[in-house]
Amino acid sequence: MVLLVLALMVGFLNEGLITVNYLLAQATIRVSTFITIVLGGGIVIGLALLLPAYLRVRMQLASLRQKHNQAESSS
Repeated sequence: MVLLVLALMVGFLNEGLITVNYLLAQATIRVSTFITIVLGGGIVIGLALLLPAYLRVRMQLASLRQKHNQAESSS
């Protein structure tokens, strides 16, 4: 979160224009806009990669809790 705030502060201080070359196009945008887009894209990609592992661990935890409760009730 601190890095996000720091990146946005640096971006807002840099009002210059840069040219971004895409595969099929080209655009001239402000540095702050570019930093925001790249940072947001990185967060989205990171969450997309993290979500399946998180859900798998949560399902394993639920299964283990259920087994624990069954073992506890049978003894």
